[in-house]
Amino acid sequence: MTSFISSSTVGEFQAVILTQGDDNVLYPLCEEVPKSLLPIANRPLLMYQLRLLEKAGFEDIILVVSEQYEQIIGEYVARAKREGAFGTDRINISVTVVEENLGTAECLRAIGDKISSDFIVINGDLVTESILNDMADRHRMNDATITMLLKDKRDAQGNDDGDSSNNNNKKKKKTAPKKKKKIRIGPNGSTFFGFEGKQNRVVYKANINDMNEDTPRLMISKALLRRVPNIYVTDEIEDMRLYIFSSFVIDIVKDNVDIIDIAEDLLPLLLDYQFRHVKELPKILRQAIGGDEILKCSSLSVVADDDLTITTDLDEPPPSSIMIPSTPNALHRDGVTLGRTASPLNRKDGARSPAAMFVDKVDVMTMSTRAGNERTEREENVDFIKCFAHVLSPLHNTSVFCNRLINLEDYIPMNQVIYKMRHNPENTPWERFEFDQSLPKLRKSGSLVGANCTVGEKVNVKNSVLGTHCKLGNNVNINNCIIMDHVVIGDNCSIKNSILCSNVNVESKCSVSDCQIGTGTHLEEGKVAAKEVLTNLSSDSFFS
Repeated sequence: MTSFISSSTVGEFQAVILTQGDDNVLYPLCEEVPKSLLPIANRPLLMYQLRLLEKAGFEDIILVVSEQYEQIIGEYVARAKREGAFGTDRINISVTVVEENLGTAECLRAIGDKISSDFIVINGDLVTESILNDMADRHRMNDATITMLLKDKRDAQGNDDGDSSNNNNKKKKKTAPKKKKKIRIGPNGSTFFGFEGKQNRVVYKANINDMNEDTPRLMISKALLRRVPNIYVTDEIEDMRLYIFSSFVIDIVKDNVDIIDIAEDLLPLLLDYQFRHVKELPKILRQAIGGDEILKCSSLSVVADDDLTITTDLDEPPPSSIMIPSTPNALHRDGVTLGRTASPLNRKDGARSPAAMFVDKVDVMTMSTRAGNERTEREENVDFIKCFAHVLSPLHNTSVFCNRLINLEDYIPMNQVIYKMRHNPENTPWERFEFDQSLPKLRKSGSLVGANCTVGEKVNVKNSVLGTHCKLGNNVNINNCIIMDHVVIGDNCSIKNSILCSNVNVESKCSVSDCQIGTGTHLEEGKVAAKEVLTNLSSDSFFS
């Protein structure tokens, strides 16, 4: 696949990587290094984002770092360029320092003077294969204000339909009914996205934590429903924190100091601006899209309506998604209302959607709404702000790897998937992983071993990653672990389901299971540890 940034359009998009984030959730892995430099299959996390942009054709990249990590990240970038980590020496990475603990939108405000065109923003915890080409095409085609990368979370959990085809010739066993999905509340509480039509236009977003705790309800205005009579709402979508913005969005961020975070503040604001009459848009936005002359585009009157409350019993629990019914001209298939056009998120196999089962709980049929094909030409003229999504769903793009390193429990699986996955030169932006030819046994056991490692006799390493310059004694068993650089493990040790940071020293006859061991920690001979966080300073129960 060719790059979407050709030599004639080099200045069309700018690229920004935000390394800001909460490293505390990965304690003790980030005790000494920032999350951006944590090794993923023996390569810093930051390198995956840099190679993604390089493969897409970018030569100038703005890298936003906090003050405390300016030196260590700056030194890594300089060393990587010297050592030829990139395919070209023309790549220019501008390290821009911002204050600590800034939100993602605040970081954009800090570098606002450097943004002069449409720009791409990548969060520093993302690893994905090459999807920027498709996203840029969608952004251009839709004349979008924002194009966001979203992922159907069922993609990571596996698609039940795909497994059934492999068992057609097997005798089916009676299985217990599936448990109804529960709505999550808390820091990682459920987020609901609403979509319109085939083009994956995003029209709605709400988080469970922003609703009334006693009676959580989805609130959608009548004005929006008149504009979009068919809305598919689901909480099975994850925001992957990769966005393409129109250039004037930076003016909105600079003008409104209340915008702290892209996902929590900027995105809902842009969604709210959609379908608004031009007179209702802020002055700075009118100026960005055409000045006062834009007021002459439409004389459509604005109807003010009270908000409509669409209620679902969130305590029961509800299904994974909610379908808002349409007018009688909707498409029906096997008794299921799919809307005038089936959204890419709707099932194509005709199976009864969980959303359809609860359609009678959403009573908006008595409303006087206008179908989408009744929009007048003047109404289309006021459609200045457009929010679209590039959705990776279980039914499409299943071969595209795309994950974020959010929690500690994600770290080992992400390492394993990346180095084991099939390398596709056209779609995989990072280089193929090289295995130590002197240790063929470890490769066959599903492990990745870094350079200059010393391995003793009767060593068994399965489904693990060993960093560089590691030393393993005799009779060592390692299973499902991440071992970083310069780690020494003595004789007769057993380590399972654990993460050992750099420069850890484990003396002989130790048994470690389900632990995270911080940088430079020393484990004395015969140490037995299970489900603990071990550092030089303390030993804490992992589940306390």
